[in-house]
Amino acid sequence: DLHKRKAHNALHPRDLRAVDATNPHACKNPSVVVRQHVIVCNFPPLRCVVVWDRLLALLPADDHELADELQRQLADQLYPPEKPVSTDEVNIEENESSSSLPELDEEAPFELRALEAVLRTCTLRLDAACEEVEPVAEETMRELQTARQVALASLERLRHVKNAVSHLEARTRDTAEALEAILDEDEDMCMMRLSLLRERPRLFDPPISPELLTQHEDVELLLESYLQDAEAVQTRLELIRLRIDNAEDLFGMKLDLARNRLITADTIFTLLGMVVGAGAMVGTFLGGLYAIASRRQWNPNPMLGGHR
Repeated sequence: DLHKRKAHNALHPRDLRAVDATNPHACKNPSVVVRQHVIVCNFPPLRCVVVWDRLLALLPADDHELADELQRQLADQLYPPEKPVSTDEVNIEENESSSSLPELDEEAPFELRALEAVLRTCTLRLDAACEEVEPVAEETMRELQTARQVALASLERLRHVKNAVSHLEARTRDTAEALEAILDEDEDMCMMRLSLLRERPRLFDPPISPELLTQHEDVELLLESYLQDAEAVQTRLELIRLRIDNAEDLFGMKLDLARNRLITADTIFTLLGMVVGAGAMVGTFLGGLYAIASRRQWNPNPMLGGHR
């Protein structure tokens, strides 16, 4: 049973296929998978594998901005501000998608610093995407609210903005759900202490003792911190989407009001047409009666052919 449990918790090929960007069946949803001696982070397009002394980064070949941001965050975690070190000392080779890093002290395990760098890079990109889409949404909504005649291009732009907000909101929600799933598993958070697992592997032989399962406060605080960041971005996106929905409702009300005005005008003109038609009919009828009366006045007996 012990060997079966260990084999079950070991790294499987399917775990690596899930973070392989070249695999058409790679997992598109954010996830954090904890295996023995390995943490697999999948936050597309950021995909990383963390071991006790190394971070393997599987990044798109053309996304240099993401590589620079991860490198910057990793350097900030490895070297405190009082010891400035150039980011060139932390090499993330995009071709090999890996990085070899120096050892850290016992108070701050490397795996937690690397995990924090990955999570911070992920949340910063989500926040930057939110900052990018928010002013565009505000400008488009302002055009709809102030313009007397709304152009079709404004409506099309608002539709694209709403789609972008919905897509980003789904990404943020999936990220938060991935972090919540790890927070619900005490064994996974305990197994994320890779340095301790490497030094004292027998402590983690299944079943893990209840005392050890409660000693993951540092991991829990780290995950909860970035879960709050992801939820904050999700809340902002929900508010933007609600404002877009309100702008669409307001525009729909304006369209309904204009349609009601057209219906009212059409009704008025129809009534006027009916009045004019009724008047013409009455005039025609009276005119016919007058013509008949006039003929009778000048020829009271048409059979005799006399004139008065």
